[in-house]
Amino acid sequence: MDLRQKMVFIGLNGYEMPYTRVRCYHFAEIMKSRGINTEVLSYRQDLAPYYDHIEMLKLSDFDKLRINLKAFLRLFREKDTLFYIQKVHYHTAVPFFLSNIKKTKFILDYDDWDFDRSPFFKNKNINKLFFGAHDPKEITKKVISKADKCIVSSKYLYNFIKKLNDNVYYIPTGVNTNIFKKREVEPQDEKIVFVWCGQVWGEVIYENLLYLVRAFERVNKRNPNIKFLIIASGVEIPRLRSKISSEYSSLDIEIIDWVNPLEMPKYLSCAHIGLLPLIPDKDNEEWMRSKSPTKLFEYMAMGLPTVASRFGEAEFIIEDGKDGFLSEDENDFSDKMSLLVENVGLRNRMGNLARKKVEEKYYLDVLGVELFKALESKS
Repeated sequence: MDLRQKMVFIGLNGYEMPYTRVRCYHFAEIMKSRGINTEVLSYRQDLAPYYDHIEMLKLSDFDKLRINLKAFLRLFREKDTLFYIQKVHYHTAVPFFLSNIKKTKFILDYDDWDFDRSPFFKNKNINKLFFGAHDPKEITKKVISKADKCIVSSKYLYNFIKKLNDNVYYIPTGVNTNIFKKREVEPQDEKIVFVWCGQVWGEVIYENLLYLVRAFERVNKRNPNIKFLIIASGVEIPRLRSKISSEYSSLDIEIIDWVNPLEMPKYLSCAHIGLLPLIPDKDNEEWMRSKSPTKLFEYMAMGLPTVASRFGEAEFIIEDGKDGFLSEDENDFSDKMSLLVENVGLRNRMGNLARKKVEEKYYLDVLGVELFKALESKS
């Protein structure tokens, strides 16, 4: 692969979403620092800023075609350009189509299990026009197979995609350590603060938050001097607020609306312990196994010890009992939360080791070296 070519990183959503922020904007930045001519094309930010990130997933076929026409007029002019496509959704249509008619090479970056939920076109004939197939799983497999290389964010995705494309490289999502910096000392608040941040987009995430609330309630009985901070948005937030208000009003739980990613370190710096439950339902087991946990890297970069479920990618990142905890079930989760509340030395030791691991393996410069090697290697 000729890295003298220009690289256009193509994402559906904008900077506010972690998959586009890290795997388009950040990856483009670190490749540019290595002398590659890079550019980011965000369908939402650059072509449809009047929609929010949720609306981008639910557009009509007419609106999807309108945005793709803008993309076509922009990308068709590119010469000697390498496309770096993040996810296989309807924004893949134009660069994939151009790879057929202009023989443009493309790299596929895949960081979620979207085989069963990718938003393509509802009209099968439009899908066939762009992709030569209409079923979401069939389209996704076809794009994976045709990609010059695949960059994946989890071990689970690596093992699956390797069956469809030999040129697969594992590069975790990681974190920008210039933004997420380790604080000098713990916050000296009266209460020990647990934190969870993310999108409460559906039933499975709502249930994961209730899992945390129940665990927090058990910890509170032993250690009442604690607080649970939730930084989130999503369709299930009103329901979550109502549930907490009606059944857990005695607990110190605060829900803050989602904040700008650049502001997130300010909120995390007020916390002591990060939380990452991964409790799948039947429909989301593969999604949770394959997802690269962006929030975990952010917790670790801030020097927060994390209590996570022993599931999915977290198992490969946290060394249980050393730089964080992996829990087996709800009782184990709350027990490990209690240990971190009661033992400030353990808390600080784990947080320091978590930050050290990020500096060694998961910050952008390290990932940039790995990405450069992957792209430079012969296919």
